[in-house]
Amino acid sequence: MSACRILDNPDWVAVTLQSCRARWGEAEFDPRSAWLENRVRETKSLSLPAIYFQGREDGVNPPEISEDLHEKFSGPFERILLQNVGHFPQREDPDAVARELSVFLKA
Repeated sequence: MSACRILDNPDWVAVTLQSCRARWGEAEFDPRSAWLENRVRETKSLSLPAIYFQGREDGVNPPEISEDLHEKFSGPFERILLQNVGHFPQREDPDAVARELSVFLKA
């Protein structure tokens, strides 16, 4: 059994690449998800509590991109920048992520 079953899906690579290309403006979004894309665009802010983990060494989504992310939230929002971490904070520093989540969820 695979550690991650999604990787066993035969179209996983194609779906993942399509998602990345669409987010980067290099492909059209799947028309079946147009309703979701429209809903995201229409949403001006979210009032729910949120925490955002960002690796300082993230080469895919550099930290500068998330500097103004707090403006999309009217509820409690915390942006955590992790040292020596790239694009996958939960994999690269799971202890720090768990520690910060624990603090956030107790608040």
